[in-house]
Amino acid sequence: MPAECAVCGQPPTPEPGFYYGAMYASYFICIAMSIMNYFIIEKALNISGAGFLVINSIILLILWPVIFRYARVTYLYLFVRYQPGSGKK
Repeated sequence: MPAECAVCGQPPTPEPGFYYGAMYASYFICIAMSIMNYFIIEKALNISGAGFLVINSIILLILWPVIFRYARVTYLYLFVRYQPGSGKK
């Protein structure tokens, strides 16, 4: 994450430990992706059981940096409001 927002100058870490709640957001993103993967892998491709678990695990591991970033951004958007006019001059 950048040290501050390029538009408004807001630091992305309002307080120490702020992003512990982002773990819950990443959990829900992973669950949603696993449900989507279930329907794609098991229903459409007709791969079941251990094959689904292996493929789903690989997909989630590859996409982990993206999931982590979106979870942090989602959590930040929930609790930090953008105030127009407060940007750097």
